[in-house]
Amino acid sequence: MISDQAVRDQVIHDHETLFAVDAGAGTGKTTLLVSRLIALLLEKQAPLSRIVVLGPTGFFRGLMRL
Repeated sequence: MISDQAVRDQVIHDHETLFAVDAGAGTGKTTLLVSRLIALLLEKQAPLSRIVVLGPTGFFRGLMRL
């Protein structure tokens, strides 16, 4: 288990809180943000038109294209 798994789970499943994620390369930021987006769509049934995701890298933008 990842030592910060409880925090990661909170970021993914706490839909009432806004989070800023600041971590080094290769720490799972993109995976965390994509997991949160999927949870918002499936658990909260949020319409895609109501979701805004900000990511600073071209790699992340490429992943988020729908």
